Amino acid sequence: MSPLHLSDLDPQRAADELTRSVYARAQRDARHLGMMLTWPTGTDRKSPAGTVLAQSKLHKLARACVDWATLGKGKPEDVAVSLRELRAALEGVEPGEASGREPDLTTVAGLTLVAAGARLALAEGRTVDAIEVATLASLDDRSIRATVNAGKLEPVAGGGRPMRFAADVARQYLYARGVPGFAAAPPRSGSL
Repeated sequence: MSPLHLSDLDPQRAADELTRSVYARAQRDARHLGMMLTWPTGTDRKSPAGTVLAQSKLHKLARACVDWATLGKGKPEDVAVSLRELRAALEGVEPGEASGREPDLTTVAGLTLVAAGARLALAEGRTVDAIEVATLASLDDRSIRATVNAGKLEPVAGGGRPMRFAADVARQYLYARGVPGFAAAPPRSGSL
C-alpha cells in the first residue's frame, strides 16, 4: 500500500475514523474479557454510537491532532498533550507508555501521528527528517531527495541518515509549497 497524502484528509472524517478505531478495539477487548460497554449516564440509548463518540474526549483529542496536522490550527502546548494521549489511545496503553514505534503512513492514524508530530517539532524549532517533511508536503521521501539534489532544500550538514532539516529551512520549504499553516519566514536581522 502506498502512503496516504495529508492534503487528501478531511479533518472531520479523519477524527471520526480515529475515534471509531479505538471504539472498535474497546468493543473487541470487552467481548474477549466477557464484559460489555455501556452508554454514559443520561445518554439517549437510541442515539447512534457515532453521536456519542463525536462528543467524547477521544474525538476532541483526535480532532485537535488532525486540525494541527492538516491546517496548523491549535496551540503547540495543547497539541503536545493531545498527541501524547491520542497515540496512547490508538495503541491501547496509558499515556507515557506508548511504544514510540514508527506509525504506518498508509493509515489515517499513522499519517495523523507523523504529521502532527512533525509540525509540533517545527513549531518547537527542532529538526525534522525527510519522511516528516514529505508527509507534511503530501509527497514521498524520493521527492524530497530529488528536491535536495536540485539544490532547492538544504539538509543539516553532516546529518547522515535519515536526512534531517533545520526547522526554519523546512518551514520555508513547506510555506513555498503552499502547505496550510506555514507562514513566510520573517526577514533575518540586518536584511530588508
